[in-house]
Amino acid sequence: MHGRNGTKTEIGYHVLVWALLVGPHSFFSSYLIEEHLDLLLYCIAVADGLLIAIVYFVMYFLIEKHYQRREYLLFALWLLGLSAVYTFTCIKMETDISDVLGREDRIINYAVYYFINICRYTLIGFLLFRLKQNIQHQKKLEQMTLEKLRAEVNYLRAQINPHFLFNTLNNLYGLSLQHSAKTP
Repeated sequence: MHGRNGTKTEIGYHVLVWALLVGPHSFFSSYLIEEHLDLLLYCIAVADGLLIAIVYFVMYFLIEKHYQRREYLLFALWLLGLSAVYTFTCIKMETDISDVLGREDRIINYAVYYFINICRYTLIGFLLFRLKQNIQHQKKLEQMTLEKLRAEVNYLRAQINPHFLFNTLNNLYGLSLQHSAKTP
């Protein structure tokens, strides 16, 4: 798909995937905590927004900037730093929610959960990037094969046309030398 329709379709797929991935989390979290819903929805929006931003940053910047250039250490450091920012941001919001609700929660549980969460989504983003790259590579190979076949067909046509014309003229010449009635 090329042009605006292809871009709109791709954006539509991205919105749908993210709605399916983060929508249930938001819905069930808001269903469980009806009071202080505004704080909860704010925290969910920030956490999920940060998560989405990090995944796209990795997919469309870090992979091309560092991973494909084989700068694996820089790539890993960026991932670690982004994971830390996401994890600490989410821990801060969880402790704020726990304070408002008067709960005593273990921060280590949140740290493990959010760190695993960012790693999982970053891995999914990386795999989606590789899948898209493989599909583009496959399309390029198919296009090259098609162009090669077209070139071969054109080459064969170029060989056949002069050969056919030469044979026809040669036959006419032969008939004219014999003063054949078949010449006209």
